[in-house]
Amino acid sequence: MHDYAWPGNVRQLESAIERAILLCEGDMITPEDLPTEVQQETKGIGPGAFKLPPEGISFEEVEKNLILQAMDQTDYNITKAAKLLGLTFRTLQYRLEKFGIRRPDGKAAEAESGD
Repeated sequence: MHDYAWPGNVRQLESAIERAILLCEGDMITPEDLPTEVQQETKGIGPGAFKLPPEGISFEEVEKNLILQAMDQTDYNITKAAKLLGLTFRTLQYRLEKFGIRRPDGKAAEAESGD
């Protein structure tokens, strides 16, 4: 439901929920209980999938945000973050410099895992 654009806004969402409540056969609403257009819109959306909003995006902001998330998840370990993002160490290092991304505490990002 989150991935559907909801062109009818709140009214369409309310209608879809009311319909699902009426049609569901158990105690839980399943995707099959939702209107067909909602079911079709959400199929194929999986990990890493992204639906481009009608107003567009700033590709650099998305890239920077993903890099920051990876760096946070790996405690600013470049090797691990690069692996999470599917990048080489050098490519991530270049992008960190490009966006001016540094550890919040001012320390340099680590190059090796240290395990």
